[in-house]
Amino acid sequence: ALESDFDSTVTRLLTRLRREREESVKLDLFAALEDILRTCSRAGVGSGLDDAVRTAVPAVAKASISRLVDKRAGAKVKTAALELAREIAARVPASLESSLGFVVPALAKVLAGGVPQGGSALRVEALALSRLIFESHDAASTAPHVDALAPQIFAAADDKYYKVAAEALRACMALVPVVASAVPAHAAALSNAALSRVGTTDQDQEVKDAAIACAGATAAMLGDAMGADLPRCLKLLLDRLKNEITRLAAVKAIGAVATSELNPPMGESAAAATVELAGFLRKTNRPLRQASLFALDALVSKHAGSLSDAEVTAAVEEASALVSDGDLALASAALSLSASAVSSKGRAPFANACSAVCEKTLPAALELVRSPLMQSHALHALTSFFTALVSAKLSNAGASSDDLLARLMGSGDGSNTGEAAATAGRTAAVCVAAVCAGVNDAKHTASTASSLVAQLGDPASISEKDLLALFCLGELGKAADLSAV
Repeated sequence: ALESDFDSTVTRLLTRLRREREESVKLDLFAALEDILRTCSRAGVGSGLDDAVRTAVPAVAKASISRLVDKRAGAKVKTAALELAREIAARVPASLESSLGFVVPALAKVLAGGVPQGGSALRVEALALSRLIFESHDAASTAPHVDALAPQIFAAADDKYYKVAAEALRACMALVPVVASAVPAHAAALSNAALSRVGTTDQDQEVKDAAIACAGATAAMLGDAMGADLPRCLKLLLDRLKNEITRLAAVKAIGAVATSELNPPMGESAAAATVELAGFLRKTNRPLRQASLFALDALVSKHAGSLSDAEVTAAVEEASALVSDGDLALASAALSLSASAVSSKGRAPFANACSAVCEKTLPAALELVRSPLMQSHALHALTSFFTALVSAKLSNAGASSDDLLARLMGSGDGSNTGEAAATAGRTAAVCVAAVCAGVNDAKHTASTASSLVAQLGDPASISEKDLLALFCLGELGKAADLSAV
């Protein structure tokens, strides 16, 4: 019913909104439009309702924004108007592109304090809408409007009211990719807006988190344009690691910098961060441990030249304790870190870290192979770990391809039965295939398949080891031609 009556319903509401003088009725009309929009957005992209909403957006946006310059409209009505526009930007991405010509000047006027009966609540809404515009529209459509909005957003980041400052910093973070790709002239001002709040300790938690996240995104995407501000930013983020309240946000920010495609030079900050993050793996705070593993993996894989063997070894040793089926997400991240530690990629290998992987991570990984709780993400991390271990061609005991295959194919020890045995068998089989992939030798794969065929016993009575051998043959057959075996 709504789909067939959508156009007429919205038209009637907009007409009533233009003529209505009673503030309480205007608020009800905005609320009704917001509810209709929220309901229609659930229909999904490409549906008839979605097309109808996108067609109506320019008219609804114009009706909303016009209330901002209406001298008769009170503060509540103006705030409700921006809430509706924000709902449009959030629910119907990229739908405001044709309306930015009149939306952006109105937002700039609100942020500059040029709207009667503005107030902090209206500025917060204007900043939230600005953020959503930059997040939901591509840089090509928003770049022409950055000059009008960016100075006002940067100024709001220094506002005394914490809600305004926090929302401004989130808008700054949304600006980062636009500035990086289209308007680099604003890079210095953006960096200053973020860093000015990161170094301040006496402020609301919401502001601290937003400032740290913004600083991390700025360093990750604008590090090449920050100059001396980059080391300053990294030092501030390291300082925030020492505060329990700001620690998690700082870890995520450092992870963002470490994974950046720009590969900004982290220098001594990479080593200092690695030491701090390795210590966080002993904490009981799960989000902190997960974020620390992610950041450590990025530091080891992309900034190994700034790290020492001892620093990487300490991280591997702490991470190895997390490789268990008690928390497969943490186990996956820990295995990924260990895989990065043994992958030299043209540099001298971390000898002690490789030994720690073989002595501590590998036994835990082999135990994980037997788990009946294995899931796809953890299985991928497990196979990547075995492939990296074999590809590294370590001389450590138990790390050769033959040793790993023997231990994997011997995992059917009878400790699992029924479906648990089948799950463990499939996991071991995928890992066997991963080891062979790491060796990358057709003859080695054929030899492995032949030994598996030789292990098969009486077909009338299939044991757990027979089941494991069949699973392994199946996985090997997916990647190689075994017709000659």
